[in-house]
Amino acid sequence: MNSTTRHLRALLEIARLKSFTRAAERLHITQAGLSSMIHELESQLGCRLFDRTTRSVSLTEAGTVLVAAAEEIISRFDRAIAETGEATASARRVLSVAATPFISSSLLPAVCERFRNIVPDVSVRLNDTVHNEVRALIDSGECDLGVGIFFKPTAGIERTPIFDFDFAVVSRADEPMQESSLRAISRSPIAWSALKDEPLLGMPPGHAIQRLVDTHLKPIGRHQDNRPFYNSFHTLLAMVEAGFGSAILPSFVGAAAVGRRLKLQVVEQPRLHLQLCSISKKGRNLPAAAGEFNASLTRVIAERWGTEYS
Repeated sequence: MNSTTRHLRALLEIARLKSFTRAAERLHITQAGLSSMIHELESQLGCRLFDRTTRSVSLTEAGTVLVAAAEEIISRFDRAIAETGEATASARRVLSVAATPFISSSLLPAVCERFRNIVPDVSVRLNDTVHNEVRALIDSGECDLGVGIFFKPTAGIERTPIFDFDFAVVSRADEPMQESSLRAISRSPIAWSALKDEPLLGMPPGHAIQRLVDTHLKPIGRHQDNRPFYNSFHTLLAMVEAGFGSAILPSFVGAAAVGRRLKLQVVEQPRLHLQLCSISKKGRNLPAAAGEFNASLTRVIAERWGTEYS
């Protein structure tokens, strides 16, 4: 049995109009084509579905039974198609983004606000989670985009570079930091060698960012300091503001430093960079708005940090 919904729709249209001619017109096929479809259906069932004369078309007993079943089948099929379309459209109106809690809280709210103003019919579902989980959510397909610092390329993951952030020395200041100061942090850089006697705080020794910093502290003998360390950027910034020492961090922490008694200076000789990326799963059919989200992310960063040292 290989009847299709086309056969059933043809059956229902003829039964409703009681005319092969008018049913063929409504279905936009020839009368011969319609007759052929009904003949195929009757052959498969082994019975006649219509009694036809030159003046009338009426259902046989078997045709009446099949019409009742066809009405239910087509109704359920059309409902399922509509619901599937609605679910697909709804999914396209949601963009799921994964990022660490620090990036989620300090950078992405402004990005989401800009994105909403540009694409108001698409909402962003933000998943703030630990760094290792960001990539896992992308790989599993649970999230469309991931935003963060990703040190190692991963098979099956597409990387879109967003911005190269310098490392900066974060230290206590007398006045709260203004957002306009972010664009000026490279104008009064400080050399690694100037940090020889600076009390330093840091991330845990095994943290990838701290390992990178320690390789540049090694020439001045500071890479094995028994310094206080903290797991959270927010805690580290709070301890710096409280006067317990300075910290060397990627300059994107400036987003959380605004309004606090902190200042940032790019550290140089040499300069050290970290690339913020947006990642997605290779081959995934991303929502059309994904590109606009990345563009909004780039614009927010460019407005805050400028492009003079990126």
